Amino acid sequence: MPIKQAKVYSDGNHYIAIPPENFPRYRKRRKPKPKKEEKHDTPNEKFETAYTESQSLPRRERKKYIKEQMKEVFPTEEENTAYVNSNVERKKNNAIKRRIRLWRKVNLQQWNYFVTVTHFYGHLL
Repeated sequence: MPIKQAKVYSDGNHYIAIPPENFPRYRKRRKPKPKKEEKHDTPNEKFETAYTESQSLPRRERKKYIKEQMKEVFPTEEENTAYVNSNVERKKNNAIKRRIRLWRKVNLQQWNYFVTVTHFYGHLL
């Protein structure tokens, strides 16, 4: 058995070698997922697309832009406004909850030092 082709790993105390017969030489490649078309079947998909497109706009104009994109989905202006307002509020609440979860995870750690390591490439120019 050729030892050079064996996979070797350590479990902490011992080195373990796995012979090449036990692992496949060539793995099957996954087929790439087909790209989704720009079809908006549901109001949620339409809203999500409009919401991500509106992130580059100023804050005051975001709701206006989303309402304009959602006009064809809802027959009346009141339904459109109610739907957009509730979903924008939902997105805002979710962002706040994510931030709170992140800070709770961060605060579980004991911080004695904080170091930022950067590399300066100015000498190469």
